[in-house]
Amino acid sequence: LQRLIDDFIKESCEEIFLTAEDCLAWAHAHYDQLVSGEKGGNLLSKYSLSGRFWLNQPALDFLGATIRDISGEADDVDPELDCVMAFLGAGMIAAPFAESLASKPEWTTSYDLLAWLEDRSHRDLAAFELAEPRRYVFEAEPDKVRLIMTKVEAFGENPQGLGKITRTMFARDLRRTPRPLSERERSRA
Repeated sequence: LQRLIDDFIKESCEEIFLTAEDCLAWAHAHYDQLVSGEKGGNLLSKYSLSGRFWLNQPALDFLGATIRDISGEADDVDPELDCVMAFLGAGMIAAPFAESLASKPEWTTSYDLLAWLEDRSHRDLAAFELAEPRRYVFEAEPDKVRLIMTKVEAFGENPQGLGKITRTMFARDLRRTPRPLSERERSRA
């Protein structure tokens, strides 16, 4: 994740010019890379999409650690935050897409997070604590799998392709759907 941030800063600094002439000289020197999209694209989009799709779990780990640090709970266990971060990690589809779409991560929770997400009263997640933990499996719906893989084939899994994919889909379509584990699935595990 740090390397991604460093690369973003480096590439951003390479595209800062003191004069219009310097900018034009750079553009002439990098013409082929500009045409291919390797350079000159929206760097914020390129790096945020790379973080979201290629470094999904490290980005979530960093987010969780930052939230703990800001809240003053950096060394403490926070079961509510852990629940949300594990939910996000299990639900988000990442690159490489074929592998991610085929996986079916499981998630065990002590909170009814799904009810909390639907609740519009802004109550704390603690109000949704369960008497017993529940287990879920996250799966990509077949229609989503086909749609995503069609777009991957058309646009690719590079930053430019990811940008095109995300501009043509809703964010909710890039998530797996949780469903409770069946009795049979629970007994096999």
